[in-house]
Amino acid sequence: MTSAPADKAHGKLWEGAETAQQTFGDLGGHRPALLAIHDAGDADTGYRTELSEHLDHPVISTDPILRHRPELPHGWWPALYGEPLSVPTRLLSRRPVLGGHHPPSTYGR
Repeated sequence: MTSAPADKAHGKLWEGAETAQQTFGDLGGHRPALLAIHDAGDADTGYRTELSEHLDHPVISTDPILRHRPELPHGWWPALYGEPLSVPTRLLSRRPVLGGHHPPSTYGR
């Protein structure tokens, strides 16, 4: 669950898991499938709850921003290379989140 001021309850950090699910699916088991989303809020605060499938292996990062080099299991990259070749094209259409914050121009819809 996450919360934000109502006027900031949108954008890449808010909608990232949903956009990733729509764009990439579960990447052949490399990311947990997003099963459900519930939004709620009032005039001051927005809330978002996301339910993802349970995975039996450790997560790479608990934060959407990698703050250290991830410890990937042997074979992770070769297995990912087998996913559809459209992934790099899809990645190029997304603007990065910089330093944990959106550039000011990305807050609007």
